[in-house]
Amino acid sequence: KTHLYDAFGYKESDTIKPGDKLFDPIDTPFGRIGLFVCYEVRFPEVARYLRARGADILIMPTAWVRGDLKSHQFRTLITARAIENTVYLVACDNCGQVFMGESVVVDPMGVPVATAGEEECLLCAHIDLDRVERVRAKLPAYKDRRPEVYVD
Repeated sequence: KTHLYDAFGYKESDTIKPGDKLFDPIDTPFGRIGLFVCYEVRFPEVARYLRARGADILIMPTAWVRGDLKSHQFRTLITARAIENTVYLVACDNCGQVFMGESVVVDPMGVPVATAGEEECLLCAHIDLDRVERVRAKLPAYKDRRPEVYVD
């Protein structure tokens, strides 16, 4: 985990040291998978790094704590990362008294293809890599980037 959760009155950096290298995607029989953890969803650069290295599916294990507007932020950020990178995003959240659950799989157009509630469950989703390619052909935002204009 490269970005520590020092927000909403909690300070992870008191007990945890951040990593200094992002995960590199790996090839699997299911597609090229990238990984980031929890709070890193709030940093679009992390998902973009994984997409730049060929990820088609991003997996995000998380311990998203219940709180004001947290469910809305969770879903909005996950959907944004999926759309802007034209990837599937699989968000696996803890559940229980402290954590909200609500695990979700979102497709490259931001459509939830599987959702969970606040209780523990097995969430199954069909991930269609052909859909990734069709969406990327229809929405070539990643290819259309102009990194030369983003420099300070």
